[in-house]
Amino acid sequence: MPDELIVSGGGFFAVATETVWQQVLRLRRATECFEQARVHVLEADRYVTDAGLTRADAPISASRAEADMQHSLAALGRLVTEARLLERAVGAALEAYGAADAAANRVIERAQAWVAQNIGRILPLILLTLFPGTAGVVAGWLVGALLERRGAQQTLDAAAGALAEERSLLTHPVTAWVLRSLVSDLDETIAGALGVPAPVIEMLGERGLGVLGIASSSALAVGLGSAVGLYRETPIETRRTATAHAAQPTGFADRFSRIPAGAEQIRIERQSVHGAPDRFSVYIGATADFSAVAGDEPFDSTSNLWGSADLPSGSERAVRQAMADAGVTAQTPVEFTGYSQGGLVAARLAASGDYATEGLITFGAPTAQIDVPASVPAVAVEHTDDLVPAAGGRRESGETVLVERQAFAGREVPEEWFPAHARDEYRHTAELMDAAQAPPLAQHRAAWEGDRGGPVTVYEYRAERISAAGDRRADAG
Repeated sequence: MPDELIVSGGGFFAVATETVWQQVLRLRRATECFEQARVHVLEADRYVTDAGLTRADAPISASRAEADMQHSLAALGRLVTEARLLERAVGAALEAYGAADAAANRVIERAQAWVAQNIGRILPLILLTLFPGTAGVVAGWLVGALLERRGAQQTLDAAAGALAEERSLLTHPVTAWVLRSLVSDLDETIAGALGVPAPVIEMLGERGLGVLGIASSSALAVGLGSAVGLYRETPIETRRTATAHAAQPTGFADRFSRIPAGAEQIRIERQSVHGAPDRFSVYIGATADFSAVAGDEPFDSTSNLWGSADLPSGSERAVRQAMADAGVTAQTPVEFTGYSQGGLVAARLAASGDYATEGLITFGAPTAQIDVPASVPAVAVEHTDDLVPAAGGRRESGETVLVERQAFAGREVPEEWFPAHARDEYRHTAELMDAAQAPPLAQHRAAWEGDRGGPVTVYEYRAERISAAGDRRADAG
């Protein structure tokens, strides 16, 4: 079903679709109704007794009614017990499924890591045996890119063109799963190719010290790319472009609609609260420039790669500058909402410990490997046929509420790039979340959407890259 949500995490070990969560809640409501009916019958039975009926000279039919009430009480008692048992059984089944799913995933992940290590060990032999010209081709490409920086970008453009005829394959849950696995195990493959012993790889990997992982792979890509003029960071300049007023957000869809989609990349809302510090909501936009060569736009591929490498990207520095201008300090309550690269930046800021973060919502963002503190209420929204969140690797933390949907289940995939990542698709998912009854989502809505009172002031910001030889006053870090 294209509109079926799967909700997990957030301290709940259960994994279930929204339909199953609705059945659990219906059972709970049925139990409450049976208990209430039993209370009403008990109240009536208190006044209708055999002695009272005899004193009132009531007809025999009244005595039968009193007996029927006793039968009703017994029946309602059984219904309450059975409904409770059924609710607990369904809950236990969900917990068991979640535990089995988590255990199976751990086994699969270990097997994938082992395969990656061994592929890495034999990879040099495979390349030398089957592709003896590989080294020359790679060396030639690097030399050409060094001589002309545009050559590297043209190579990337050519690779993108080769994929254009098979776009539908890029919008499939299996493709996303394969990408997530490849990204997570890339370091194991490289370490295996370098001859690092398996126990050392295991100790340094994601399930060990965490030295090997997406961050180190991305950092390697940053280093290699910088050598040929790609993915080079620059100073950032952020300026406020508009000030307005707005109402308090009322749900997931409303929050998503406030994420910038135009020239401005950052929106900050400041709400005054009587007798307490002002509260802030920060909304961060998506990637606007996909070039591997940094231009004027800081929300670009360079920032994507630097953020994945756990380095201070241009887009993250831009948001920090905007927050400082809006009055956000380490003590003021703040919530982050981001889409795509904006979600990556939002998660990194929430995990940094530099702010008093009280909420985090990400849509279609590669945030699986970011260690957001358990004290931060967090919701990650991902489409299972979207490659962008899959590029974040396997999710390690179970504290974040994970909301999943296959955007194009039972629907024809449009002839466009990454349609499952489109804003309209995530907006629709957010609308489904507003109508969802799953306890993890309901708890977050209750915590975030309470009436706080006070006016809301909106600040919009535009950030740009500047050259190192430009304005020396700009804050590069």
